Parts: sequence; structure tokens; C-alpha cells
Amino acid sequence: MDRVSYVPKLLRGARRWIRVRLLIRRERLHRVQIGDSSLLYPSESVIGASVASGAGWEPTLVNALELLVPEHEPSLIVEVGSNIGVSLAQMIAVRPQARYVCFEPSQRFRDVLLANVAANGWNRVTVESVLVAAAAGDVRLYTNTSTASAAVRDYGGHEFLAAEAIPATTLDDYFSGANRLDFLKSDTDGFDGDVLIGAKGVLERFSPALYFEFAPFLLEQAGREPSEVLALLRRLGYSRFIVFAQDGTCLHVGDDPQELLRIAEDHGYVDLVTASRPEQLGALDAIALSSTEQGRGADVPFP
Repeated sequence: MDRVSYVPKLLRGARRWIRVRLLIRRERLHRVQIGDSSLLYPSESVIGASVASGAGWEPTLVNALELLVPEHEPSLIVEVGSNIGVSLAQMIAVRPQARYVCFEPSQRFRDVLLANVAANGWNRVTVESVLVAAAAGDVRLYTNTSTASAAVRDYGGHEFLAAEAIPATTLDDYFSGANRLDFLKSDTDGFDGDVLIGAKGVLERFSPALYFEFAPFLLEQAGREPSEVLALLRRLGYSRFIVFAQDGTCLHVGDDPQELLRIAEDHGYVDLVTASRPEQLGALDAIALSSTEQGRGADVPFP
């Protein structure tokens, strides 16, 4: 690269560095109430701001958990990509006696998550700093104002803050000595395929219900073919899916992977809910029906 073309790149980098430093300097921690829980969130966080505005976050999660995880069992619920704990607060509200393992590798969000866990007295929650991947090793994590991704640095209009190499493990390795796993939630902005690939063993052993983000364009940037992720799940017994839009609208219920992929590509980001245990399969239609009765997706067919 010649000096003439190199200088503008240096200037852009310097401007970005100054902008990020100013953003972090002016950022404050705010507080929001979610049910009985009080949560801190960084003022630049889209997640925190959405909850504070009354719009909520992941409106279908509570319904899915209530219908897929029995209330009076010593359940283990795993969340990969816990961020500041908004989804965790929603889950604890309906399954307070469950045990939770939360993975949040970004220090920016993990520090707030740990503060929220302590402040709310969530003594059945374990927070892990390790990144969950398809294989052990170091993975580069890109943190922005609202979330973090190991798939891509710039996406969704988020302001990139920093990159760091994070030690990674697999769910198979982490839970090698476990005797159950009932519900797995994953929201890693494109790395969810890797999370599931590294969980093949626990999915075969325990058949947990799954609730995960499915964003084909981000999966591809992480080097994963979206159709192959769905094919893996089908081989493991997960063949029927509910597809939810980010606002909780029920878009589809069915077992055709091509239709599921088409809908996901049309919407960019969707949440998928699936299960393989016989006693949980009937709950899938109940979850979707409940969403339609609440006015989200009233025209969704039930094949």
C-alpha cells in the first residue's frame, strides 16, 4: 500500500478511536425494572434501552420456557450469550428453582451481568467467562455497544468497540460430567451454529429444548452453511420448529427446512424454538398457538 492511500486509512482509524473513547467516557449505567428484578444496563445498550422503553426483549422466551420445562423439577437451563441478564431475569421469573449456567465472554457485559446477579440474589446462577464454540481454542470476539460476536466485527449498525482473543470451550466438554440439561438458549450474533456443533454430545444425551437465534447472513460470515446447521439438528432428532420474528411474531410452524430457511433469509434474524423429547413436542404447537392468541401471527398455519 502506498503512502497516499495509507494516510486516509490512518485518519479513519484515528477518528474511530476518538469517537469510541468519547462514547465510553460519556456512557453511564442506568437501571430498569423487569418484574421483580432490578437490572443495570449501559446507556448505549440497545437491549437495555428497549426494555426501559417498555418494548421488552424476546417476548416469546417466557412462554416457551413455561411450556417446555416442568416447574417442579431440578432443571438445568443454559444460556450462551447472556449479555447483561435481561433474558436471564425473564427466565428466573418463571423458573426460579432451576439451576442456570450463563456464558458471557465479553467483559463489558459480563461485569454488568455479575453485578445484576449479585444485586438480585440469584444464588442458583453460575456465570462463566469462557466463549462457547465448536472446538476448544482461542476465538476472536468483537464487542460493540450492545452485544458481541465471534462471527463478524461490523453489523446491524452497532458501534464497534474492541476485539480480544477469548479462550473457548464446547458445551460437550463443559457438561461432560452433567446428568441433565433441560433447556438451551443461545444468542451469539452468528456463532450459534458453532455453539450447536460443539453441543452434539449433550444434545444426543439429554435432548434439551432449544431456543436460539438463526441469522443466515451471520452464520455464513462465521463460515457455517445455515442449511447444514438445520441438517445437524434433524439428525439429532430436532425436526419441528417454531419461527419467531424478533418482535415475537409467530411466522411459521413446521418441519420443512427449506421453508424455514427462506423465512429466515427474508427476515434476517429469527428465533427458532424446537424440541425432540416426545413430551415436549406437543408443547411446540401450544407455544405457537399462545402467541397467535396474544395477537402475534394470527394467520400462521399449523401443518
